Amino acid sequence: MKYSAETFGLFCASVLSGVIGQLAVKNASRSFPSVHSIVQDPLELLTFLKNLYLWIWIVFASLSAVTWIGVVKQVPLSLAYPVTMTVSFLLVIVASNFLFGEHLTTIQWVGIVSMVIGVWLAVS
Repeated sequence: MKYSAETFGLFCASVLSGVIGQLAVKNASRSFPSVHSIVQDPLELLTFLKNLYLWIWIVFASLSAVTWIGVVKQVPLSLAYPVTMTVSFLLVIVASNFLFGEHLTTIQWVGIVSMVIGVWLAVS
């Protein structure tokens, strides 16, 4: 099946904005108050709303949602969803390694390779 450059652009925008959003929310979570501190002072939650990364996440998650609508309008969901999730998953893993020092075990890498092969088989 062939798709237009517009569809490919929407796919890329959806994936990249989703990945950026996930990386931003990870950064935002670092300053998220504990349940204990929220119980003691509910205004702690309002303070969190000043977190720049929280707002970056909201903007990019919204952009991802809007572009995703454009993707699934043109591509069957049974194709778009697994491809998008796998590509997003891989990009988040690579970025998390560089930005946050997160590492995967060998068995996790085996799982990732299995996912890629599974999506490749599903879409071919």
